[in-house]
Amino acid sequence: MLAVAALMRSELTLACPPAIWTALLAAGQIHQYPDQAYLGHFGKPLPDVIMLVEGKIEVSRVGMDGKRHVVAYMRVGQVIGLLTIVDRKGSPEDFRCHGGVTVLRIPMDTVRKLCSEFPELHQAVLALICQRTRLLYDAMSAHVLLSLQARTAWILQSLVAVHGVSPGERQVLNLTISQTAMADLLGVARQSLNRELKLLERAGLLRLAKEQIEILDLPALQRLAAGGA
Repeated sequence: MLAVAALMRSELTLACPPAIWTALLAAGQIHQYPDQAYLGHFGKPLPDVIMLVEGKIEVSRVGMDGKRHVVAYMRVGQVIGLLTIVDRKGSPEDFRCHGGVTVLRIPMDTVRKLCSEFPELHQAVLALICQRTRLLYDAMSAHVLLSLQARTAWILQSLVAVHGVSPGERQVLNLTISQTAMADLLGVARQSLNRELKLLERAGLLRLAKEQIEILDLPALQRLAAGGA
């Protein structure tokens, strides 16, 4: 039932016919992993396509000097291994459990075979690769073109778009994340991020709590993220 729920929420399979779901479920196996466990390492082979069923996964890369850059946090239904399906190369990033997670692992060769049999699945893979590429271009442009305050707003609205929940009129980031980890998303020191978050809090755009952020004015945050005032 967990695997079926993930397929229902996944961009990869949402529009696919039942025959694809049946084949994926028949070939896949559910696995559970503890906090901080690695599901993939940069450059290493990915034998399986991995769909997140429960929990969250940190996507990152570590430089030669040991400095870490966090790229994103995956939500339920998102998939590891899309590029490898197509180019047969190693993992493009490190994938690490952010808390305990449950995943559906499907052999890579099985997914490639299904892509050749079902154009809908092949198209879904390509569409998701394109979507992620566009997000990557947006992130690169934000890093170069925006001020640190606008980049902070951009990261926050991006996280809320994926991990936000709306109790009443509020937007709460449903992701336990330290300021150090968020600074790794921006590629800045934690002290610099803390200063920008405090400024945004004083401006009434958000409220800070321990490892949690409540967005008070999402439209204003989005305008700032777009480079406006």
